[in-house]
Amino acid sequence: MNEPAPPTTMPRELAARYTMNGLADVYDWYFNDSYASGEPRVYDLRTFSELMERARRGETHYYGETDFWLYQALTLFPLTGKRVAVFGSAQPWYESVCLMHGAREVVIFEYGPIVSEHPRVRMVTYDEYASNPDPFDVGLSISSFEHDGLGRYGDPLDPDGDLKAMRTAKSILRPGGLLFLAVPLGKDAITWNAHRVYGLARLSMLLNGYTTLASFGFDPRQLLTPGRSGVQPVFVLKND
Repeated sequence: MNEPAPPTTMPRELAARYTMNGLADVYDWYFNDSYASGEPRVYDLRTFSELMERARRGETHYYGETDFWLYQALTLFPLTGKRVAVFGSAQPWYESVCLMHGAREVVIFEYGPIVSEHPRVRMVTYDEYASNPDPFDVGLSISSFEHDGLGRYGDPLDPDGDLKAMRTAKSILRPGGLLFLAVPLGKDAITWNAHRVYGLARLSMLLNGYTTLASFGFDPRQLLTPGRSGVQPVFVLKND
């Protein structure tokens, strides 16, 4: 049995909050990536092996230049021996990147069920973590938080879902822990229901509570470029 499809248009009663009272441009680009109930995705060992080999060779996957920038970030901020939380997962690509860069353990936080066959990778729900919290050294969110609250992945509608996701990540990281973050940058926009685009207004709201230690691929002019998508540089943030 499938989850109810997310709404194809932005609910009128929530439009002012989603657009920051009209500040954000609005575009259409619809997806229904809700999980089918009771059907977990299985990340098998063969897939991990193939993706880890690609990561070893420094190849990119579905986010292209963002992956190159992530490799640069991981060179300066290594994961060796660290416990890493991966926020959002469509395939075990970033989990494999973390393993290849020496992560001791990788834990996936996702809306729907995932079964990992790799002994150093597992999934927990946010409720499970809340009942047994154990702070992480590092978090990784590559093209994930911009989706929160739009319903695309079966998550509840929430105009502040992305900001709440950042606060949740903050609570999961130890004080001084690092968050590797990539979201689409451009003139502030909401592309329903694909994602948000972060410009001068929303990006500062998203990064509130963190200190930016470094960025890779970032140019401030990116925040002024209009469009329904945007470039995704990598920020290295410290949990204050």
